[in-house]
Amino acid sequence: MEAAQIPVIADASPVVAQRIRVSAKEALSPAPAGSAGQDAGRSAIHSDEAEKEYEMTCVSMGNPHAVVYIDDVAALQIEKTGPLFENHHRFPNRTNTEFVQIVDREHVKMRVWERGSGETLACGTGCCAVCVAGVLNGLTAPKLEVQVLGGKLLIEWDREKNLVWMTGPATTVFEGVVTI
Repeated sequence: MEAAQIPVIADASPVVAQRIRVSAKEALSPAPAGSAGQDAGRSAIHSDEAEKEYEMTCVSMGNPHAVVYIDDVAALQIEKTGPLFENHHRFPNRTNTEFVQIVDREHVKMRVWERGSGETLACGTGCCAVCVAGVLNGLTAPKLEVQVLGGKLLIEWDREKNLVWMTGPATTVFEGVVTI
């Protein structure tokens, strides 16, 4: 199929980003009593990841994204690390987390942990969040190729208009009929 280009906007709301630092050890602690979206008495999870500290850039694309830069996305144990972010008490409604390896200013590799789903092959709004976070952090250009497990997307952030454009292939992955 032909490549399609679509704008990613959320009710014309601006892209909002903030940087926070969180340690996995903190993420593994039980949530404070009464935390929204958390089991107040949850037990700590034991993991080798507990001693690592992560810096992330949080970006809203109409849904929450935590963008984390790492050296090697292929070596990431995402099934252990992803849930630490998704269920962290700073995100009472949970968050999507993009783990990003910078190849150069115009190319990145990304793996994504989507809230409620786990690792997925791609996430369009996640790729857009990665582009915005990269520009805000001075790490990437506003036109960026994002390599995900499912393929490549070209993302471009028009900062003046605050629009993020996503270009990539559209592929039918399922057809069916449901009788109700």
